[in-house]
Amino acid sequence: MGWGFPTGMRLVRRVDGKPTPWFWGVNGASGVLASSLAVGISIAWGITATMIIGALCYLALIPAAIAMAAEGGKAHGKAA
Repeated sequence: MGWGFPTGMRLVRRVDGKPTPWFWGVNGASGVLASSLAVGISIAWGITATMIIGALCYLALIPAAIAMAAEGGKAHGKAA
């Protein structure tokens, strides 16, 4: 499941590369917090619930990725 961050970073750089270090920091902090949360969810409701919640989180990113790809295309088109 490690494809989301590199893909997101490529999309962000197409729009604006300045916040790249900030996103690296947010990714690190989110990874630590999410792993702790996943353990808690697994203990409380089981691994199946953890997997479903994780999948829903990834699905929730699809609209944002589509919007960023469209914006990146616009920004890329202006530079050319």
